[in-house]
Amino acid sequence: MALEKPDYAVALRSFEKIADYKDSENKRDEIYLEMSKLVPEMIEKEMFYEGYYLDEYIEILLKVPKYAKQAEEMKEAAALAEAKHLNKVRGKLSVTVPYEGMSETDIRFSSWGEPTEITKELNYDSLRDDRRVKHYKWVEKDELGRTRTIKTLMVKEGAVWGEPVVSRYYQNN
Repeated sequence: MALEKPDYAVALRSFEKIADYKDSENKRDEIYLEMSKLVPEMIEKEMFYEGYYLDEYIEILLKVPKYAKQAEEMKEAAALAEAKHLNKVRGKLSVTVPYEGMSETDIRFSSWGEPTEITKELNYDSLRDDRRVKHYKWVEKDELGRTRTIKTLMVKEGAVWGEPVVSRYYQNN
């Protein structure tokens, strides 16, 4: 099925390379038509990321006079749908505590919010990618400025590595 393995862009480039082939123009027109049908379906199914060619298909259609206006509308619809999708995802993340395997890009949208500080492992830039570690830290203080809670986690290769740690401190006066 085309939605699972979109290869229209590759096919289109192939037919452009053999422009003098007798059916080449008809085949390109068929591909444009299929892409114009496929893009709204991809938008509806929120196929914005990871291996889907939504943006590429829209850009191709924008260059075809017959589909340019429709492609412009699809581009706006895709941007709106992607923003809604992102808000929905971030809404779910905002009530989620960081967990092992969580993407580094999602940490700041978690219930812990923006970290107080991020430090890198000693000699971070000289290490291999699989040995680079970042340390995230959140320090929460009470109304008198005393430390109440320190939350920490480590990030390795773009994801939370190990279980996040929450340490609670109680001050007696």
